Amino acid sequence: MMETYSSKVKQLVKEVLNIQRNKTGWTFWKNENAVDIYYKLSSYFNGNMYKFVTEIDGPHDMVYDVMKPTSSPEISMEWDKSIQSYELIKTISTDVFIGRVTTFPAVLGLISAREFLNLYVLKTFSDFSESTQINSKYGKVSWIFAESIALPECPETKDYVRVANYPGGFAIVENKKNPSKSLVEMFINCDIGGMLPRSLIEAALPSQQILYIQGVKAEVKKRMNQRK
Repeated sequence: MMETYSSKVKQLVKEVLNIQRNKTGWTFWKNENAVDIYYKLSSYFNGNMYKFVTEIDGPHDMVYDVMKPTSSPEISMEWDKSIQSYELIKTISTDVFIGRVTTFPAVLGLISAREFLNLYVLKTFSDFSESTQINSKYGKVSWIFAESIALPECPETKDYVRVANYPGGFAIVENKKNPSKSLVEMFINCDIGGMLPRSLIEAALPSQQILYIQGVKAEVKKRMNQRK
């Protein structure tokens, strides 16, 4: 089965790393809840892609374990309040799988519930310089790559608007000088669909990601306390 997806996996990884390496064009928007938010015009659709950068108090392996999609959706749903549901659809290999995520309606119902059907690829580089250029205080980086995929067994339904999720992903980076902290970079590159004013999109999409990051930080803190 992996052979069927091999070229798509390689292309997804390549494109996301190119997005991360290309430092030009990003405009700083604001800092919200200790998260720096940037945007620039996507080369995949007529709209903006977003970059979220934050530091999390927790070691790399723990932060990565919290953030990566799992085969047990109930674990994620215990802490991730940014989504309505998560379902593992198909396992292709240990590090490649397909998942379905649904979101709640947003902006007082002006934005209908959305559905993401994503190909996920997990990949860890031994050093951050393998995937991008960054200063030497950072070590290994674990990526959660994601992109929309079509499956005949998962057709669109009237209950959700299907999102076109273009190459994007989350990078969780080890801080070698302070292993108790991790750098997180998130690249959101999606067309959420519908005839929506840009002001609504810019209110809803970043807010959802901030809510997600807050959930990650809270769950990491909880696990850290349980280890003491």
